[in-house]
Amino acid sequence: MDTHREIEIKLTLSRPLPASRLAATLRAWGYDVNKPGRLNVRDTYLDTADYLFYRAGLACRLRQAGRTRELCLKTLNPVRGGIADRLELAEQLPRGTPAGQGRYLPGRKI
Repeated sequence: MDTHREIEIKLTLSRPLPASRLAATLRAWGYDVNKPGRLNVRDTYLDTADYLFYRAGLACRLRQAGRTRELCLKTLNPVRGGIADRLELAEQLPRGTPAGQGRYLPGRKI
Protein backbone atom coordinates (compact mmCIF):
# COMPACT_ATOMS: atom_id res chain seq x y z
CA MET A 1 0.00 0.00 0.00
CA ASP A 2 1.28 3.44 -0.93
CA THR A 3 0.85 6.28 1.55
CA HIS A 4 1.58 9.81 0.43
CA ARG A 5 0.66 13.41 1.02
CA GLU A 6 -1.05 15.27 -1.82
CA ILE A 7 -0.63 19.03 -1.91
CA GLU A 8 -2.77 20.55 -4.61
CA ILE A 9 -3.24 24.16 -5.65
CA LYS A 10 -6.82 25.20 -6.42
CA LEU A 11 -7.06 28.03 -8.95
CA THR A 12 -9.97 30.20 -9.98
CA LEU A 13 -9.48 31.84 -13.36
CA SER A 14 -11.44 34.86 -14.53
CA ARG A 15 -11.13 33.60 -18.11
CA PRO A 16 -9.85 30.44 -19.83
CA LEU A 17 -6.11 30.27 -20.54
CA PRO A 18 -4.20 28.00 -22.90
CA ALA A 19 -2.39 25.26 -20.94
CA SER A 20 1.02 26.59 -22.06
CA ARG A 21 0.28 30.10 -20.73
CA LEU A 22 -1.06 28.75 -17.44
CA ALA A 23 2.06 26.56 -17.05
CA ALA A 24 4.35 29.54 -17.78
CA THR A 25 2.55 31.65 -15.19
CA LEU A 26 2.84 28.91 -12.54
CA ARG A 27 6.56 28.47 -13.30
CA ALA A 28 7.03 32.24 -12.91
CA TRP A 29 5.46 31.92 -9.44
CA GLY A 30 8.03 29.25 -8.56
CA TYR A 31 5.96 26.06 -9.03
CA ASP A 32 7.29 22.93 -10.74
CA VAL A 33 5.04 22.22 -13.73
CA ASN A 34 5.26 19.22 -16.03
CA LYS A 35 4.83 19.58 -19.76
CA PRO A 36 1.09 19.70 -20.57
CA GLY A 37 -0.22 16.37 -21.75
CA ARG A 38 -3.39 14.37 -22.01
CA LEU A 39 -4.45 11.37 -19.97
CA ASN A 40 -7.97 9.98 -19.75
CA VAL A 41 -8.85 9.48 -16.10
CA ARG A 42 -12.10 8.02 -14.78
CA ASP A 43 -12.82 8.40 -11.07
CA THR A 44 -15.64 6.63 -9.26
CA TYR A 45 -16.26 7.62 -5.65
CA LEU A 46 -17.56 4.90 -3.34
CA ASP A 47 -19.33 5.17 0.01
CA THR A 48 -21.79 3.28 2.16
CA ALA A 49 -25.54 3.95 1.99
CA ASP A 50 -25.26 6.08 5.15
CA TYR A 51 -22.16 8.03 3.92
CA LEU A 52 -19.82 6.52 6.50
CA PHE A 53 -16.62 7.61 4.70
CA TYR A 54 -17.85 11.15 4.02
CA ARG A 55 -19.05 11.65 7.60
CA ALA A 56 -15.61 10.50 8.80
CA GLY A 57 -13.92 13.12 6.59
CA LEU A 58 -12.75 10.57 4.00
CA ALA A 59 -13.27 9.81 0.33
CA CYS A 60 -12.89 6.37 -1.24
CA ARG A 61 -11.97 6.61 -4.92
CA LEU A 62 -11.59 3.99 -7.63
CA ARG A 63 -9.42 5.53 -10.38
CA GLN A 64 -8.75 4.25 -13.87
CA ALA A 65 -5.96 6.13 -15.66
CA GLY A 66 -4.98 4.48 -18.90
CA ARG A 67 -4.35 0.81 -18.07
CA THR A 68 -3.77 1.50 -14.37
CA ARG A 69 -6.46 1.05 -11.71
CA GLU A 70 -6.10 2.22 -8.13
CA LEU A 71 -8.24 2.22 -5.01
CA CYS A 72 -7.55 5.21 -2.76
CA LEU A 73 -8.75 6.40 0.63
CA LYS A 74 -8.05 10.10 1.17
CA THR A 75 -8.71 12.70 3.82
CA LEU A 76 -11.06 15.56 2.97
CA ASN A 77 -9.26 18.40 4.73
CA PRO A 78 -10.68 21.82 3.87
CA VAL A 79 -8.94 23.92 1.21
CA ARG A 80 -7.10 26.82 2.87
CA GLY A 81 -5.69 29.74 0.93
CA GLY A 82 -6.20 27.86 -2.34
CA ILE A 83 -4.15 24.86 -1.14
CA ALA A 84 -5.56 21.38 -0.53
CA ASP A 85 -3.29 19.26 1.71
CA ARG A 86 -4.46 15.65 2.04
CA LEU A 87 -3.21 12.24 3.13
CA GLU A 88 -3.81 9.43 0.63
CA LEU A 89 -3.62 5.66 1.11
CA ALA A 90 -3.59 3.94 -2.26
CA GLU A 91 -3.60 0.33 -3.46
CA GLN A 92 -2.85 -0.48 -7.08
CA LEU A 93 -5.24 -3.09 -8.42
CA PRO A 94 -3.89 -5.99 -10.47
CA ARG A 95 -3.53 -5.36 -14.20
CA GLY A 96 -6.61 -6.30 -16.18
CA THR A 97 -8.89 -5.83 -13.18
CA PRO A 98 -12.34 -4.89 -14.46
CA ALA A 99 -13.43 -1.63 -12.84
CA GLY A 100 -16.38 -1.96 -10.50
CA GLN A 101 -16.04 -5.71 -9.89
CA GLY A 102 -15.74 -5.96 -6.11
CA ARG A 103 -14.14 -9.41 -6.05
CA TYR A 104 -10.88 -7.77 -7.21
CA LEU A 105 -10.76 -5.01 -4.61
CA PRO A 106 -8.28 -5.32 -1.72
CA GLY A 107 -10.03 -6.87 1.25
CA ARG A 108 -12.80 -8.05 -1.12
CA LYS A 109 -15.54 -6.14 0.67
CA ILE A 110 -16.27 -2.48 1.16
